Order: sequence, then C-alpha cells, then structure tokens
Amino acid sequence: VVVNEESRELQIIDFGIASTSIQELSGDEAIQSIEGNLSYISPEQTGRMNRRVDHRTDFYSLGTTFHHMLSGRLPFETEDPLELIHGHIARKPQSLRELEPAIPPMLSELVSKLLEKNAEDRYQSARGIYADLARCQRDLTSARSIGHFVLGQQDVTEAFRIPQKLYGREREMELLDEAFERASKGTVELVMVSGYSGIGKSVLVGELHRSIADRRGYFVSGKFDPLNRDLAYSAIVHALRSMILQILTESDVQIDLWRTRLQRALGSNGQLIVDLVPELELLLGPQSEIQSLGSIEALNRFNMVFQSFLRALTSSERPIVLFLDDLQWADWGSLNLLHLMITDPEMSHLLFIGAYRENEVDRRHPTALTLEAMRRSGVTPQTLSLRPLGLSSTTQLVADTLGCSRDSVSELAEVIHAKTHGNPLFMRTFFEELHQEKVVSYAPQSGWTWDSSVVEKRDTADDVADILVRRIGLLSEDSQRTLETAACLGNEFSVEDLGLALGLSPAKTLVSLRQTLSSGLLHLTSRGVRFAHDRVLEAVLQVLPQEQQLERHLTIGRRMKVRVGDDESKEQGFFEVVNHLNLAMALITESNERLELARMNFEAGVRARGAAAFEQARKHFLAGVELLPDDSWERLYQLALELHQDLAESEFLCGNHERAEKLYELVVQRAKTREDKVKIY
Repeated sequence: VVVNEESRELQIIDFGIASTSIQELSGDEAIQSIEGNLSYISPEQTGRMNRRVDHRTDFYSLGTTFHHMLSGRLPFETEDPLELIHGHIARKPQSLRELEPAIPPMLSELVSKLLEKNAEDRYQSARGIYADLARCQRDLTSARSIGHFVLGQQDVTEAFRIPQKLYGREREMELLDEAFERASKGTVELVMVSGYSGIGKSVLVGELHRSIADRRGYFVSGKFDPLNRDLAYSAIVHALRSMILQILTESDVQIDLWRTRLQRALGSNGQLIVDLVPELELLLGPQSEIQSLGSIEALNRFNMVFQSFLRALTSSERPIVLFLDDLQWADWGSLNLLHLMITDPEMSHLLFIGAYRENEVDRRHPTALTLEAMRRSGVTPQTLSLRPLGLSSTTQLVADTLGCSRDSVSELAEVIHAKTHGNPLFMRTFFEELHQEKVVSYAPQSGWTWDSSVVEKRDTADDVADILVRRIGLLSEDSQRTLETAACLGNEFSVEDLGLALGLSPAKTLVSLRQTLSSGLLHLTSRGVRFAHDRVLEAVLQVLPQEQQLERHLTIGRRMKVRVGDDESKEQGFFEVVNHLNLAMALITESNERLELARMNFEAGVRARGAAAFEQARKHFLAGVELLPDDSWERLYQLALELHQDLAESEFLCGNHERAEKLYELVVQRAKTREDKVKIY
C-alpha cells in the first residue's frame, strides 16, 4: 500500500506476484521463494506450515498493515528472517489495546481476528471485513465511539472450502509432539505411521510444522514413488536437497558455520554426497575426486561418510524431523541407510517418521524386514496405526465447511460418513463432488442448502479412485492430456519438465495446467507441481492405456536426453532419462538407439554402484544386457563382457547367488583372454 503524503492518495501495487490459482501449496523449503515483505506474510505463506495458501493469506497481511497503521509498530519487529517467521507461526502479537490504550476495543479485536494463525479462524470474506469496518465507521461518525458487537456476523462466503484442519487425531498428534520433544533434548526417535491410502498419514505428520517452528528446527521430507524406484535413494535425496536449500537461505554467518561443520565431517569424501545432493556443492565448493575402491569397500566407505554427514546436520539448536512417505515403495538401499541412521549410537536430535500403507506391507516386505532388524538392534519403533474417522469428526468437518451448527448438518454428515466409511480423502472427495454437482449449493438469500435424502439415494463409488476418474473425465481434452503426461513424470515434477514432455513453452505449460490446478487435482509447490494425492496419480494411470503410457515415457526420455546432452554433471537428470527410456524399452526397435541405451544403462549401473545402490545397479546392468543384440559377444565384445561381469557382481551383492553363478559360468565360456577370465575367477 503506497501513500502519497501530500495528496493523501493510496495505491495498491505488486499485483504481479498475485496468485491466479485457487490454491497454492507451500513447500518446506519455500523461504527462498517467498515473494513480498517477510514482515507482512501470513504463517501459511512462510512454507513452514502444513497449510495451502489461498485468498485468506491477504487478510493476515491486511491485519499486519492495520496493526502498523494504528500503533506505528509491526506485530513482530526483528531483522532476523527466521525469528520473524517463527513469530508469524508461533507467537501471539501484543494486542493493539496493550500497545495503545486509546485504540477502540472493537478495532483491536478486529485486527486480532485478521491476525489469527489459522486461516479458518480469520475472516473468510472481504465482505465480512468491510461490513465490520463500515459499522465501526458509522458508530464513530454518529456517537464518536464504537459500541461492542459480535464480529463477523456478515462474514459469509459462498466459496466451498473444506478446512485444512486435522480432525479426530488429537491423541496421535500428542504422541508425535512428545516424540519431537524427546528428540529436541538429544535422542533419536523412530515413529511409524500406518494406515490405508487416504487415511491422513501425511496430513497428520504435517501438523508438526508449528512445533518444529517453535523449536527452530528443520522439517525435511521425501516421498517414494513407484515410477522412480530405479532412482537411488530418491526420497532421502529429495529430503536432503530440501535441507541444504534451507541452509542456503540463512545468514552469511550461519552459512559459514555450516560450511566448516560439514567440511570437517566429510573430509576428502565430500564428492560422494555431492553426487547425491548437487546443491551441497553450492555450500562446500568443488570437491576432490573420489578414489576408486572395490564394491564392498566402497559400500563401507559410503555408509561411513553418509553417517558422518547426517550427524553433522543434527544439533541441539536445530533438531531435525525427517519424514519419508510411502515406504511401501522404498528400495533396499534407502532402507539400509535408514537402518544405519536410526541405529547409529552417535546420532542425536533426530525424529524420523516413516509412513506406509499397511495393507501393502506384509511381514516379508523389505520395510517390515528393516523394522524387524532395527528391533533386533535394540530400537523399538513407536507405531501409530490410523483408523477411519468417527461420526463426530465427520460432523464437525461438514459443519465447519458450511459454516453451520453441528445439529443442522447432523443428518447430512451421517449420510456422508456412511458412504465414505470415515476415510478422510474419500470423504473430502465425495463432499466436493456433491458441491460440484449442486447437490450441496449456496444461495445468497438462504445460505447453504442440501437434501440429505437425495444424498442418501445417490449412487456412490466403491472407492475414491472411482470419483477421481469421473472428475478427470470432466476435464477438457487438453487438460486430460496434460494430467496424463504429468502422471508419467511421477508424483512431483517441475513446470520445465512438464513443458518439455508436452512440447510447450513454460508460459503455455502454465496455461495448460489451469484447469487441473483449479480442480484441485494438482497443486503448485515451491519446486513446481505435485499431485494432490497418490490416489489422483493412480486414477490417471488407471484410465491411460498401457501402450500410451509407454509412448509418453519414450517421448519424455528422448526429449530429456537432448536436454541433458553430454553434461555428466547432471546426475539426477541422467538417471531420469535412463529410467523413462527403460520403461519404454519395448517400443525402441532401432538398433542404434537400443545400443546407445545399453551403454547408458552401463554408465548408470556404474554410477549407482559407486553410491552403494546395488539393487539399482543390478537393474541397470540387467537392462543393458537385455538391450544387447544377439551377436553382441562377437561384434560388441567389450561392452557385452563388462555388462555381464558387472551384472554378475551385482547379483552376488544383492544376495542372488544362483543367478550370479550362472553368469560367472557364461562369462568364463565367452571370455576371449586369460585377463578377462581372471577377473571372474
């Protein structure tokens, strides 16, 4: 708000950073991408709360502006960005009456309402704010004082918005807070959150943000993705990249302290971690080349360096919460690192939270076996098994959404609860569908209306995926194509990657995303775009024929390959190219392209083995062997020899001894020289 002091004119500026979507999803590393003035941003806009950003963020900023105008002071006055963010999230500002007793009580209450931490507790509409300000003005004009009245009486919004609050998980939230409190004092805590898809595992963990901000800790998270299982340590790498990005936003003094601490921890082995987390090079600078070792020795070195790196990241001043979601899709390498992390006697100030779908993890699953190994090592995980919400929680959610009393919505809530079996995602999706189809609707004269008998007679889907498939079918053809291509990129992706896959410029890509963003199927993040939930991605792939999925992967892989080119420093980009092309291997028929992909898989296998990701290395070497032509031992002897040798070693390192033995015999038979046979012997 710009003021011309001579003419007393006001001008509102900076609409260039306004949002055009209904909702934006803040990321945990979003501080560096915050636009605007930190003194005025809302708690959810800091990126440190489990809340999406919508129009109510502006009401908080308006409250800050009013506070400044009336008292001459900001609610939180500090030069420290982290301290300022902590204030917005966790501290209650002094009321205007405490600062300036002459300020009318109703104005003080109005500003306090605007400055509520939760968007649901603020005004919900500009109409409601205007009505209360107008009443204050009328009272001042007529009686020179503002009489007491109930704020927000005309604060009715016709926007259908299900609150982002957590319902029915008070006890689980209490246990998580207690675990974080213990970790803050120096322990290593392990909490596993289990439950069916859509039960609210990620939402529950996200509620820790405020406690973490209060302790000035770090919350870093990663998510395993079934489409990217061949990317080594994908979820852990995502979390660590987020951590380094947060560090890089701190003061120069803090960055220097981090640099010294990490250099001391990594020594001459920093390149091992830089290969996984490229952002680390921005902090540490170029690293010396790593000495080549045998596979077992390389594994031991990698484990040792990784443990040192994690120890250096944790401290009493800044405890860490590391959350890894969808452990049902975790790879063995990642699970091995988790085991090392949790059982390390020198680790401290760490809360690790893992979440998984309990119906997809039996006792023979790698995640279950890893947890059992931890128990044998003396670490007992605390397990929170989430169950469907009760009717009381469903009733409160419906009442809060419609701004009605619990009694008035009880019948509607009972029907919704019965049809969705208390699954939060199913419930929200079904409720949204009722509104979209005007079964639940708003009229200015009568407010929200519905007919519970119509809802009860309405055919319901057997699962949330069926509702999502119907919703996808309502999109335009272009939006469906965008969504389908996005699904082939995985759960989270950049606008640049989506544009590349679609063959569109970034600007046109954003236009193509509008409908999917406004429908709530995709959300913006500080890094790009992500699916609102795994079930949305699964629903998209459910309607996309397998042949078309392979064609999309082939197109994406070929276009990404052109972009990456010969730049070997783009480690993650290289693996993504290989991953997409491998998924579409059956469609690649041209002999030169198959041969080039075989060589790329060999390179990917070598890199994965260097990072002690033996299972991923095995898959790449196996793909390379499958891509070789029938006469490869005669025409491409060296490549065939190296691929088979490295596949044999990888099979052995993964415990597949019989397969390794057969490969050993094959290579000995095919080897042309003594030197080549010696390596196998």
